[in-house]
Amino acid sequence: MNKHSTVFIGMDTHKENTIVGICKDKRSDKPELFGTIKTRTVAIAKMVRQLQSKYPNSTLIFVYEAGPAVIGSIAYSLSLVSNAISWPHPWCLKTRRTR
Repeated sequence: MNKHSTVFIGMDTHKENTIVGICKDKRSDKPELFGTIKTRTVAIAKMVRQLQSKYPNSTLIFVYEAGPAVIGSIAYSLSLVSNAISWPHPWCLKTRRTR
């Protein structure tokens, strides 16, 4: 049983794949690679369920950087999680200018 109260999940999203890394709340713990998943709502939801079962008593904090093509799928998937906080990278919040 894991005793971590907070688990940080970083996601580097791309159109087809997302690389997921995990960092626990203790400074002595090293970050670990969760793996590469498809950037699809079903795959992200499955990853979230796996992390919830692996860390049942922890708050999951998701930090991600996503372009306009995938931000909706990520945001929707993470909205289904009750013990998670979703924090998009500031770049995601900027409006892109067109020429």
